[in-house]
Amino acid sequence: MLENFDNVKTIVMECPLMNNIGTDAGAGAGAGAGSAVGSGGGGGGVNAADRVVNVSSGGGLTVQLDVDDLVADRRAYDGALQYAHAKRAQMELCELCAARLRGSGVAVLAVHPGWADTPGVRTGIPAFHKSRDGTLRAPETGADTIVWLASAPEASARGLERSGALFFDRAPAAPHFALGGTRIDAAAKERLWRRCGEALGFKYEGGPEERAVAEAVAARSGRATA
Repeated sequence: MLENFDNVKTIVMECPLMNNIGTDAGAGAGAGAGSAVGSGGGGGGVNAADRVVNVSSGGGLTVQLDVDDLVADRRAYDGALQYAHAKRAQMELCELCAARLRGSGVAVLAVHPGWADTPGVRTGIPAFHKSRDGTLRAPETGADTIVWLASAPEASARGLERSGALFFDRAPAAPHFALGGTRIDAAAKERLWRRCGEALGFKYEGGPEERAVAEAVAARSGRATA
């Protein structure tokens, strides 16, 4: 990315697709969000950026992520459910990336845009779209907080203050429902981070991706790495 652009200030992650055409597509969708957010937090263009904005979904608030079956190898594939799992992964990885980049000057954020009348909702979950006919948001309304977090000067300070948070309508929002049963423990979060990194070819225990994070933090704070 830095080879094509001289000054990257914001990275917006928007994936995966929602479809029902088979397990292979599900694997790509399930791994897509995790891999994209993982790579955003592990190096690449992050050292030059101020903000990483992950576009999540209300679907991610409804499921507990199965870290040991990210691509639906052990369960029947369902496009809408796999999409929800991928969006849950985005929220979990957002928190993990923010923790690893703390002190670097980079804010890593997630956004729930609200349920908007988009082609993905119309074709991916048609029954839901029909049941909410006339009450869904306009796409522009759904995009508002994404654009605000990505570009507004006041959002930069707000983002650094709440790095790792989920935002909804320009304000921090709870990433879990009170009785939703969607939380995973620290060990599961660490497995998620490593599996997404390994899918990208990273090697751990002081590997290049962890060094990239250390270098980003050091560069932002004016320190040199050994």
